[in-house]
Amino acid sequence: RKDNIIVSGGIKMQIESMENLLRSNISSNFAITAVPDPKFGEAVVLLVESTDPETDVSESTRQRWFARLPKY
Repeated sequence: RKDNIIVSGGIKMQIESMENLLRSNISSNFAITAVPDPKFGEAVVLLVESTDPETDVSESTRQRWFARLPKY
């Protein structure tokens, strides 16, 4: 992305700000990006690197990560 802004449902989100809020809670390498979404225009995606392809992030871990982000 040229501007590092994701617009989802009319709300602008700055990728670096979200990554900075999550950095203290995610020990693996990660990145935030977007995919096209028919309803919202773009959907935010969190990519987390893992050495084990069978590893899945638990729901409680996801909830803890996303609790760090503001509502918008």
